[in-house]
Amino acid sequence: MPSTHLKSVPLVLGVMIVLFAISFDSQANFAGFQVMDGPGWFIGPRAVAHMIGFIGLIMCFWFFFISFAEKTTLRMNLALGSLLPIIGLAYFWGPEFLQEKIGNLHALLALQMTPIYLAACCWVYMMKKLTPRLISPKGALVTAMCGGVGVSLYWELLQQRFINVYGDAPRDYIQFGQILCDLTGIAIGFALVALIVNQLNKRHHQPHPLPA
Repeated sequence: MPSTHLKSVPLVLGVMIVLFAISFDSQANFAGFQVMDGPGWFIGPRAVAHMIGFIGLIMCFWFFFISFAEKTTLRMNLALGSLLPIIGLAYFWGPEFLQEKIGNLHALLALQMTPIYLAACCWVYMMKKLTPRLISPKGALVTAMCGGVGVSLYWELLQQRFINVYGDAPRDYIQFGQILCDLTGIAIGFALVALIVNQLNKRHHQPHPLPA
């Protein structure tokens, strides 16, 4: 399998896993359990959905970073990124069946993610110019992991604790159980992408066949 195709495997898997996590969050219904005493240590369906989602996010983050190293992967990245405003606009100006399928929450999330995505593109472009090692397969893996941890801590320690919780009032406690699930998902995603990076390294160091 060519290296470009191999690099796209985490992207495809990551998108599928994130979509599954969204579906799991809306459909799963089980009691959950306490890791320790206190409301912050409860692990329920949403925490498990977070764990699944972060596996996919790490895969997508990794592809996002390494995509800037090649024109082919960069085109794939930009094509997917262009879907964000399209999803949001389709909800507000598209036909009724699209509005029902997308839903208000997903449309607003896509629109909110658009400027974040554009800012991330500018940031990674600067990384490519200043520290190109960070968009190499190994460097991107570490960067993706750090990005995943940063997203988790921002969401749990700042957004939901002090700003709002999906539009409602902020919580008066930190969901440590959910952070634990986030970090577990990040570790699994890291390990899965590391397998791909290992295969890429093997291909890179294989001797080229001599001409006949």
